[in-house]
Amino acid sequence: MGKIVVMGSFIQDMSVYTPAFPLDGQSVIAYELKMGLGGKGSNQATAARRFGADTVFIGKVGSDVFAENARAHYREIGIDSRYLFTSEDVSTGVALITIHKERGENRIVVVVGANETLTPEEIDQAEEEIRTADVLLTQFETNAPSVQEFLRLGRKYGKTIIVNPAPMQAMPEDVYQGIDYVTPNETEAAVLAGMDEVKDLDDAREAARRILARGCKAVLMTLGYHGSFFTDGTREIHVPPIKVKAVDTTGAGDTFNGAFAAAKAEGYDDETAIRYATCMAGLSVTRPGAANSVPTREETEAAYREHMNG
Repeated sequence: MGKIVVMGSFIQDMSVYTPAFPLDGQSVIAYELKMGLGGKGSNQATAARRFGADTVFIGKVGSDVFAENARAHYREIGIDSRYLFTSEDVSTGVALITIHKERGENRIVVVVGANETLTPEEIDQAEEEIRTADVLLTQFETNAPSVQEFLRLGRKYGKTIIVNPAPMQAMPEDVYQGIDYVTPNETEAAVLAGMDEVKDLDDAREAARRILARGCKAVLMTLGYHGSFFTDGTREIHVPPIKVKAVDTTGAGDTFNGAFAAAKAEGYDDETAIRYATCMAGLSVTRPGAANSVPTREETEAAYREHMNG
């Protein structure tokens, strides 16, 4: 079992399932409303823990019922949340998610809330956890100063660092310098690479080349129905997705990142870690919700044996 420290967001999800996405000015009658646990950081920590990693989560919530939902979840699955800080002035983050009932696709609006108030000084309180971790994982759903401080401490102790640049926001140019793995989806990769779109493997290859030029060591790109693409500038790995019936794709990328980080912390090579992440993310889209959809290690192992000839 490896040790992972995840720094990022917790967000209370409110999901509605609809027969179609509304056009501007249009009202659509939804089938149902579901409440769930989300936030990119929290989802990734959940996936890492369910894969089997010793997981520490650094984040910030408000002083409200949504925060209690987060703490209860972490207690239940065994995530160390001693560094889940509380804002007395700003509410817990909330996401409003519209899910297409037939296709499983989603559209998401996020109120970042207390996540945006996480401070470098709070990150520093977890320095010992960072020093003793195998892998560090973060995203951009908090704020630039907290991300920078987390990365500074990771570099200070020579840790394996994974940066999931989502959601895209302004960051210092040197934020990717020396990062071991940058893990954008196809939309984020296009923005980072200054391209109009990334629609196939050739585009992914060009986007990765441009992202590597920002100073990171490797790019691991998730490409939806095209699977994932990895390169470190000298070798390439393409892993197709497993064949499943998608019900809800919310949080699939987070599950992929958390599983990949956990597999790396456990000592797996890049290709094996990507294959495990592919299986875990693939299973997650067959179920509704974000954190609630993350499968267990046992389920992931079974999918690996079935789909990856492992």
